[in-house]
Amino acid sequence: AISFNPQVAAVAGLSACACAIVWAGRITSITAQAVSLIATVREATFQQSPLELTTSKRMLQWQCLCFVLQILLMSLDVGLQAASMILFPGPGWPAAIGHAPPVLLWIITFTRALHHASIAVTALAWSGVVTYGSREVRERLAKSALRRAIQEQSAAAWRRGEELEWNEKVLELAGRGVSLKALLDFFKGLGSKYMQQFQASHHTTADVVRQAIIPLSANAGTSLAEVLMDGKPTVPGKMVTHNWSNLFRDLIAAVLADALGCAEYGRISYLLDAGAIDQISAWLKAEGKLEATYWICAFAVNQHCTICADNPRGDRDPVLDVVHPTCACQRAKVWSETPPTTQDGRSIYCEVNKFDDMLELLAASDPKFEQVVAIDSKFELFTRAWCIAELAAAHRMGIQQRVKLESQANLRAFEHTLQRLRVQEMHASRVEDIEEILRRIPNADAFNEDLRKLILEDLIPNWKSLDSELQFSCVVAHLRLEVACSQLAHAQ
Repeated sequence: AISFNPQVAAVAGLSACACAIVWAGRITSITAQAVSLIATVREATFQQSPLELTTSKRMLQWQCLCFVLQILLMSLDVGLQAASMILFPGPGWPAAIGHAPPVLLWIITFTRALHHASIAVTALAWSGVVTYGSREVRERLAKSALRRAIQEQSAAAWRRGEELEWNEKVLELAGRGVSLKALLDFFKGLGSKYMQQFQASHHTTADVVRQAIIPLSANAGTSLAEVLMDGKPTVPGKMVTHNWSNLFRDLIAAVLADALGCAEYGRISYLLDAGAIDQISAWLKAEGKLEATYWICAFAVNQHCTICADNPRGDRDPVLDVVHPTCACQRAKVWSETPPTTQDGRSIYCEVNKFDDMLELLAASDPKFEQVVAIDSKFELFTRAWCIAELAAAHRMGIQQRVKLESQANLRAFEHTLQRLRVQEMHASRVEDIEEILRRIPNADAFNEDLRKLILEDLIPNWKSLDSELQFSCVVAHLRLEVACSQLAHAQ
């Protein structure tokens, strides 16, 4: 038996409540710090517009309030039960509560009910379900549903062309994907096994094509993708749209950013410069992504059928300041007008006039097929005719498009230039390519308007506010890259 002493019981009850309040205060402080971190990560990772960022912060405030309320109610519940046990002692905890006056029992029951209700509300707030009520999210979901419907209609309507040899060439091109493992092995060999002068901060994709991709595939006389994949047809899961004037390092970083679930590739470029390829490979292996496949034109197109024997502009190596060498393979070159041709004059065996057909085939074969848009740091991609044609074609087919940028600051510096895009001012390596693209566009002004809407109202906003299923993976990837970059910086 425990003798009852009102003074001791009162002091014990007050002490229990004080401890509970202090404990709640500490947890609240930790929670506030965690919320601040999440807000910072969201702002840095999701690249939201001011309106979206304001909405996100309001949601965070609501989530924080619910969590603090839950902690306070839990503390009050525990404190009341502790006071009941001390003031009205019994043989055990339930009996102690049972000895309490009815009024106190009602208060304890009501507090406990509020506590459980707060748990449910907090779970709902942190689950993200509430965000689906916002106008921005509803609009994004509606656009996503429309895109999927368009993709399903395009896949259902797709059929092979009437030209058998044309179809065979399209099918051949569609089987020239390359795995991330092969890409990383190739990048790792630059500067050591081949292209000894390679410097990641200077050499573009065009430089690497001239001095690594073409020489390495010269003996086989095929695309480098076929060489890297040992001649096995490899169906890609995604197609990468990029411009050759971009740094080759940034192209690889953008592809890796997509595989790792990152919205931007700047930190991955830093890791590649620091030689952290093995670390990136370990991440990809842990996530089962090393064998993920991508279609990249520089690797997939047979350069020995197009540009290898000629350097009409006299392009030079940026490090050695010497003109890029040409290939002596003597393989016949096939351009968009080279015979034999279809009835409408398109070359059957040309590999650079079938991107639309190849996209349609891949999208019809795989509902999850996506396009990765690797935007260079100078936004020159939007001045290249073939890149714009690929963007418009993928959008028309309802293919999911994922934009990869160097950084948010980079977007702010060049976003205004996107409002003045005109297809008539696009560039290409060959004048004939521009003419062919313009010939496919019945109304250039209407195309320009649609193009600006696609970029400014779909691609860029989708990059700023990621799809909900990618948000968690983006936070994890962002933090992982931050840690890796910090460790490298300290090591140096």
